[in-house]
Amino acid sequence: AHHLGGMSSSSAGDINTMATTKKKKQSLTTTANLAQYETSPWRLRLKIFYDSDGMMVVLTGSVIISLFLVIVDTDSEASKVDTPVWSRVINYFLLLFYIAEMIG
Repeated sequence: AHHLGGMSSSSAGDINTMATTKKKKQSLTTTANLAQYETSPWRLRLKIFYDSDGMMVVLTGSVIISLFLVIVDTDSEASKVDTPVWSRVINYFLLLFYIAEMIG
């Protein structure tokens, strides 16, 4: 019998078969968990919310506001003055909004 690192080829084949079977079981479990996660009521509500026209309008508005804030920040830096506090506050709120949208 041919030996692989002290194992017979049939033992190595058994180990490969066991590893493949274990991976298939893990894949099925992961797929089942993912399917359950994706169809949970709160995920479906979030999907409906994020796919709505209203949410697209809000996202578009937030991007336009962000562009305006970039102009304000650039002008402030070019003038060698501090960025206005209101601009920084709005930037932080927009950042939180974008993070929440990405997580959802």
